Amino acid sequence: MKIALFLALGLWAIGPQQVAPAGAPADLATARSLYAAGNYEDALSHLAAAWSDANAGEIIEYRALCQLALGRTDDAQRSLDDLVTHQPLFRMSEADVSPRLVTLFRDTRKRLLPSVARDLYARGKGEYQDQHYAEAKATFADIYHTTS
Repeated sequence: MKIALFLALGLWAIGPQQVAPAGAPADLATARSLYAAGNYEDALSHLAAAWSDANAGEIIEYRALCQLALGRTDDAQRSLDDLVTHQPLFRMSEADVSPRLVTLFRDTRKRLLPSVARDLYARGKGEYQDQHYAEAKATFADIYHTTS
């Protein structure tokens, strides 16, 4: 009985350290290293495994970088479209990424922000009409920050 208890406690203590959580930061760090080493396909695989809402913008940014490096400009454009549509407040660090990606990102924002702002306004208006004032206030603040 005591042996089973000690074994269970030991497995409990070791178990969480052996299983990496979904979207583990290690996958993103590995993807960055693979990108820097020129292993773009492998980096894309690690980026898919690293997915989480908390770091989605950075993951999509690196995905677009890899796609550009592989000559898949249309895929990179779709990635940037997703980024601007779902995270209109995302700001790309222009010093840390290629000028080509920065230019594509700026052009994508210019093209999509008017429709994103209209969608946000419609959502905020609906939230206000449904008397969800806190959500409406946050949505309207997002519009302000998106267009400024």
